[in-house]
Amino acid sequence: MIFVGHYFDNYRLTDVTNQLIEQAQQKLKVTLPESYINLMKQQNGGELHANRLEIGEEIVFVDYLNGIGTKSGEGILLSSTLKREWGLSNKFVYLYGDGHTWLALDYRRYKGDNPPVTYIDLEQNSKQVIAPNFEAFLAQLTFDESLQKSAYEYWRELEYFP
Repeated sequence: MIFVGHYFDNYRLTDVTNQLIEQAQQKLKVTLPESYINLMKQQNGGELHANRLEIGEEIVFVDYLNGIGTKSGEGILLSSTLKREWGLSNKFVYLYGDGHTWLALDYRRYKGDNPPVTYIDLEQNSKQVIAPNFEAFLAQLTFDESLQKSAYEYWRELEYFP
């Protein structure tokens, strides 16, 4: 499973229905990739287990994937206020972002249902296609064992346990 699967995952949304998918696609004016839809049917967004992504010589940690929201401001249905604040285009569907950098399905020059995934760095004012489609993007995500510590290891480092 690509998702961590925690019950208290702040990025996990309510289960996806076909009606919810249709509403989101109409609101976004796009056709979402079938592979994205299938993944969201397994779990609608959430923290990622494999979250390390190499983009050239840069390493980016993709903490979560946005799910399909039921209202504006939830999941891939980013609010217009947030888009205006960060200068984000409506030609993208934002899968992940921290405000300064974003990963998005790129519909700028694509009319089909399996667009490329683009890395957007607002501080550098750059956009770079990093995968030809959503499936290829998922294949690039790897698990970084150096970031994974058990609770015992963490507390031991803080000297709570001998």
